[in-house]
Amino acid sequence: AGAAADTTAEATEFFPLFYSRVPAAALHVVRLEVPREALASFGVEAADGADAGPTVVADVLVGNDGLARAIRFVNP
Repeated sequence: AGAAADTTAEATEFFPLFYSRVPAAALHVVRLEVPREALASFGVEAADGADAGPTVVADVLVGNDGLARAIRFVNP
């Protein structure tokens, strides 16, 4: 059994990506770090602060075909 994503973290809604309308038999949530600039491309304001690094945490919905369908940004 794989580890589940942290459900206690604050997160945005999922934003659809380019392949969001491609059907998938199964979806998996993959947590990774993306460049902080990715927030702006989805209209999300980055929290400024001393601990604001060059990356942010994101959950990506990936189909069993390897295509990313959606992304949300997480404040762990």
